[in-house]
Amino acid sequence: MTSSKNSDRYLLLRLLAFCLAAGLACTRNTPASVDTDILPKAPNDRIRDYLEIVDSVGGRPLRDGRKLFLSRADGEVRHLFVQEPDGSTRQLTRGPDAIDDYAVSPDGSKILYLSSQGGNEQYDIHLLTVADGATRPLLADPAVKTENPVWIDDRSFLYLSNEVNKRDFYLYLYDLPAGTSRLLVEKKGVQAISDALGADRILFHTILSNSSTVPYLVEKGSARKLKGAQEDRLYRTIGFLRDGTMLVITDEGSDIEYLQIRDRGGKRSTVHAGAWPVEQALIEKEERDRAVFCTNEEGWSVCHLWHRGVIRELPTGRGIATLTDFAGGRLWYTLSRPDAIPRPFVLDVAGGAPEPFGITDARGVDIAAFVAPETRRAVSFDGLSVPYLLFLPKGATPPYRTITHYHGGPEGQARAGFNPMFQYYLKKGFAIAAPNVRGSTGYGRRYGALDNYKLRMDAVSDAGAVMNDLVARGVSFPDRFIAMGGSYGGFMTVASMAQFPDRYRCGVNVVGVVDFINFLRNTRSYRKALREAEYGPLEDEAFLRAISPTTMADRIKGKLFIAHGANDPRVPVSDAYILAEKLTAVGNKPEMLIFDDEGHGFRKKRNRIEFNERAASFINTCAPLQ
Repeated sequence: MTSSKNSDRYLLLRLLAFCLAAGLACTRNTPASVDTDILPKAPNDRIRDYLEIVDSVGGRPLRDGRKLFLSRADGEVRHLFVQEPDGSTRQLTRGPDAIDDYAVSPDGSKILYLSSQGGNEQYDIHLLTVADGATRPLLADPAVKTENPVWIDDRSFLYLSNEVNKRDFYLYLYDLPAGTSRLLVEKKGVQAISDALGADRILFHTILSNSSTVPYLVEKGSARKLKGAQEDRLYRTIGFLRDGTMLVITDEGSDIEYLQIRDRGGKRSTVHAGAWPVEQALIEKEERDRAVFCTNEEGWSVCHLWHRGVIRELPTGRGIATLTDFAGGRLWYTLSRPDAIPRPFVLDVAGGAPEPFGITDARGVDIAAFVAPETRRAVSFDGLSVPYLLFLPKGATPPYRTITHYHGGPEGQARAGFNPMFQYYLKKGFAIAAPNVRGSTGYGRRYGALDNYKLRMDAVSDAGAVMNDLVARGVSFPDRFIAMGGSYGGFMTVASMAQFPDRYRCGVNVVGVVDFINFLRNTRSYRKALREAEYGPLEDEAFLRAISPTTMADRIKGKLFIAHGANDPRVPVSDAYILAEKLTAVGNKPEMLIFDDEGHGFRKKRNRIEFNERAASFINTCAPLQ
């Protein structure tokens, strides 16, 4: 099988024909004929109510004092809004597809924003003029992915594009008045631009894998690796400081990521190193002599101000903070926590309390009753301590029917953010365990590497250890687990159902990697090398076949619900059909739902409602309320 568009279409048509012949429930973006009263409910307690909760994210300032943010509001997907000084809000962008990110010009007159069609992640760059609200595409080609716009001045910006060979992302300069692009850096692989002091002084890094990146400095048209940087460590370049040195997050010589200053000659000093990894940082661009950084402390963000060697903790609030801007002494960030609707905040770092803004609406759901998790640990087969988040339903008596929810990545982490569907299931009496099996981020380099290549199935064994711990503590019924996860979490869902068939009643696999050979052959070309670094080379077909859940179908006892987006650029939808074919062949026909207008996950509100109603109906069938 090749990775061409035509061969993908051929495989999809062949598998669709199989579905029809086998009588599979291969629904494709049609209204779900399900009973929305599948579980007992009170007023404002439907799945739809939970999914219509309105949040806001991605706050940034305009120079005139107005505030920008992204929100779905009453629409289908997230768009860009502006909040006036009187608190009123106005939508700036429209269309069927979400705005993924945006960048404001230095003078605040223009905004670049990213959007892709139907979730295909082939991002286009659009220009919005703030004065009149006019928008137009600048770089739009369905065959090309453009991303990471960074303004140089009010007339030009940097960006990355894979237009040359669809595999490598080169660095370009776009001239707005001329409407032309100029190639600046031609480098193989996937890059990330961090900062620029002009077109002739740029900081970026090349991503070799999720744990190995190489930092580069562009000067006088030439890109040079930062002196002393190793190619088997992590370097996330942040930006230039006032004296010309560079701020970097790295794990050089350490198991834990820390904040470092480096100069052009290779001299380096540590800004902050501790027991928990530094996960993000922003430099204040006006004076460039101070920065904000956040550590990830057992999944919670703790943020600090660094200024001339002094570090002070900031009152950003308990939750998961995502930093978006630091200018004029004011920090802009979004805060997510399990018992509060996510929204952007602005904080004066000199003192005072965070100021919330943006649009939020609980839609009548009692957010104050939402449950926060506790962190527990299970001991795996080799003595490894495996952390997991445990959410327990209020007013119910154990043991519980338990959903084990596996995060994606695998270099991700289950964290205590806002998840309305978790809260829906908790209210129905389910417990939820979210394991951070080996390979998860947030616990150091060694822990993150314990599932690489030949160690893949050790992570699945960790899932068994978590379930054993829950049963031993009296939290869970031994045979009423429901597996759920997306992307790599889909792999964990199906593989753990095969490894522990007597534990699981059923599972929900969303955009899951379930056939590693098909996956590596058909994922987008720019992703292949990064994924081979994690899972193993495509040439090792025997091993990849052995760890693929599609080869374990005969060991799965529970029922599966498979959901996928037809435009998925990461995990090909053909993975879903191959798994369905294998399960049906052994007499365990799955339920399926394919959305034609989605990619790697479901972003449109109507699709999210349909999927979650179908999933809840499926779960209630296999693990009904008592």
